[in-house]
Amino acid sequence: MLNITIAKEEDAETLKQIAIEAFTGDVTKKGAIPTGVDTVDWHYSKIQAGMYYKFEVDGKIVGGINLFEWIGDYYGISSIFIHPDYQNQGIGSKAIEFIEQEYDQAKKWTLEAPCLKEESHKFYERHGFNLLNKVQPEGHVDFYVLTYTKEMH
Repeated sequence: MLNITIAKEEDAETLKQIAIEAFTGDVTKKGAIPTGVDTVDWHYSKIQAGMYYKFEVDGKIVGGINLFEWIGDYYGISSIFIHPDYQNQGIGSKAIEFIEQEYDQAKKWTLEAPCLKEESHKFYERHGFNLLNKVQPEGHVDFYVLTYTKEMH
């Protein structure tokens, strides 16, 4: 059974390890994982900010989602990750449902995704996110960052 609860400081090391495993494919596709997720300090700081949730299946941490409040009722997802052994089991979908219920005051959500993770694009689009723009970071020839938004009704 899946439980989604606020992450605690003692979860930081476990969440770091899961993030590294979850984003390993990004290393081969774009040469790096999202900035900071491979450090325990990143996880501690996000946990201390208070909008970081862990996913547990049968008491075992299998992933996490970190959120931020942008401006007023405009929120963002800074990262979502699930251990590869638990991917494609509906956990990400349940996480999106959870945050939309937990933050029902949100009028808009935003997130960024690397262009090379097409499975992520399909996931976000299935959950009502729309592509807003595509930005090519300086110095990258074959890499873009896609920004998605979702208007809430």
